[in-house]
Amino acid sequence: MKTVDLLKDKVRSVEVRLQQGLDHKWPREHDEYLLWWMGVMEGRFEPGKDLNFKWTDDLDAALEGLKPKKKGGAIVYVWSPDDASKPEAKELQNGVLMDPLVRHYGKQLAAVKLELSDPVATKLGVTASPAIVVLDKEGAVKKLLLGKITAKALASALRSVAPDAKPPKQ
Repeated sequence: MKTVDLLKDKVRSVEVRLQQGLDHKWPREHDEYLLWWMGVMEGRFEPGKDLNFKWTDDLDAALEGLKPKKKGGAIVYVWSPDDASKPEAKELQNGVLMDPLVRHYGKQLAAVKLELSDPVATKLGVTASPAIVVLDKEGAVKKLLLGKITAKALASALRSVAPDAKPPKQ
C-alpha cells in the first residue's frame, strides 16, 4: 500500500485489487475490471459500460434484497447510447463514479443500471441522461441528479442512505 502513498498527487488514479494467495502474480479474477480500468485511464468511454460497482438491471430484485436490512438504499445509474457525445456522461462514468467517497458510500448500496428507454427509469422521474437516482430502502426517491453531476453532490446523496455514513478512514 506504500505505492499508493508514493503516487498520491502524481497520477490520475491508483487502483489496488488483490486476489488471495497470489503474492505478486497477475490477479486473473480481476481481468475484466482491470482491462476496463486501464481503458478508462487512457480516456476511453463507452456509454453504460461502468465497472465501478456490481450493477444489476433489476430494480425490483435489488429493493427486495434490501428488505431484511435495517438500513440501506440503492444507486440507480441511467444512461443512453446517445451519451457518447456528452462530456458530462464521460465525466460521470470515468471520473465521478471513481471518486473515493462515491465508491465508499455507493458500495454499501444496491447498484442498478438502466437504459434511459427502460420504463422503470421513467417511473423514477428520469427525463434525460446521464442520471443518478438515489433511493431509500423502500424504493422512494431521495435524490435525482441529472446532467452534470459532481462527486460532492453524489457522495452526499449516497451518504444519506448508506448504512455506514461515516467517511472512510484515511
